[in-house]
Amino acid sequence: MKIINGYSWHKARHMIPADSLKSALSDEVIRGLFSRDLRAKYKYVQSLL
Repeated sequence: MKIINGYSWHKARHMIPADSLKSALSDEVIRGLFSRDLRAKYKYVQSLL
């Protein structure tokens, strides 16, 4: 969650292995993000995966 909270999506995508992206963007992780805007952005990204 720290990677997702602290870096842009593009940088986080390169830091998280491709086979772990879905679990890295689980509902639980997204609910724990600080910013409401960030939660909305990653919820959208999650829907694309």
